Amino acid sequence: MVVPIIQNNFFSKAFAGIEEVCSANDYTLISCISDDSYEKEVKTIELLKNGALDGIIL
Repeated sequence: MVVPIIQNNFFSKAFAGIEEVCSANDYTLISCISDDSYEKEVKTIELLKNGALDGIIL
């Protein structure tokens, strides 16, 4: 999961809910914070897609 900022109430609640569903279904959630930077989001996605992932939430 890539979020622009974690201090935002929406993103922190979304993260908690997504993590709960992932955990209940035997998935591990990897979270990354982009600091609202497009370049950082692109680098993060490039890094993550080279691994063994089932999906990316952006």
